[in-house]
Amino acid sequence: MNLIQEKQKEIISVIESYRNCQVVVSNEEKQIFNVVSTTGLTWKERSNKWGKIFIGEHRLRIDLDYPVNLFTVEELRKFTQLPLKKELSNKNSYSHINPTVGDIKHDVVRIILYEDKLPQYDFTSPSFRAMLQKIINANVL
Repeated sequence: MNLIQEKQKEIISVIESYRNCQVVVSNEEKQIFNVVSTTGLTWKERSNKWGKIFIGEHRLRIDLDYPVNLFTVEELRKFTQLPLKKELSNKNSYSHINPTVGDIKHDVVRIILYEDKLPQYDFTSPSFRAMLQKIINANVL
């Protein structure tokens, strides 16, 4: 198992440690997983999905959806300890976040981890768990 798959298992384990949260295979061939609520979402009626995890050849991407205006961009930077995509000159090899804040339906924090940060990135850190807990509290019924 490679490092990207190991870190993917780590984030799945962290998400599934919360009540009513599950990660299910969406597309096994493309290595895409959905993050779902087993009890429904506060802001979405027809779906229980509030995120995706993508395993790429050189990166791990995690998209987490949440109600509009739950976080500012600066709060997301602090929680994830990652720079914004637009601040980087080389976006294809440095870990970053690329959030959507102030959207119409929901906001998204897109976390993209490359080999520069992947080995030491800690999904169990207090700051990451605090962000995840806030998202889950706002999302899950």
